[in-house]
Amino acid sequence: MRLFHQLRRDEQGATAVEFALLSTAFLGLMFAGIYASMMGFTAASLQSATESAARCRAMSVTCTDATTTQNFAATKFYKITGNAPTFVSTTDTCGNKVTGSMNFTMFYIVGSKTVSISSAACFPTQTASAS
Repeated sequence: MRLFHQLRRDEQGATAVEFALLSTAFLGLMFAGIYASMMGFTAASLQSATESAARCRAMSVTCTDATTTQNFAATKFYKITGNAPTFVSTTDTCGNKVTGSMNFTMFYIVGSKTVSISSAACFPTQTASAS
């Protein structure tokens, strides 16, 4: 009984226990923020590449067919993960439509989670003016 009271009053090591509990939560939140930032950047890059490719296809100067439009979109996408997007160029009622899609995989200690990201842009067909 006396040993129990002695151990209960002993505060040595309390700082190490607090650090272990708080650092785990802090590191988890920090890595979650990093993954959220990477996913946001990837989504923004996919949207930008899709819009640029749709506009290029609408102008019909560099992007003359579906294959060159898809290649153009792939060069505009900034890949910070190992996954590459898939672009599709079609003619729609709105004009020239380009869609892009990819899977973003987040890895964590006990597994992984895959999130699908997609984007679409459409521009009406225009003619390039020489000015």
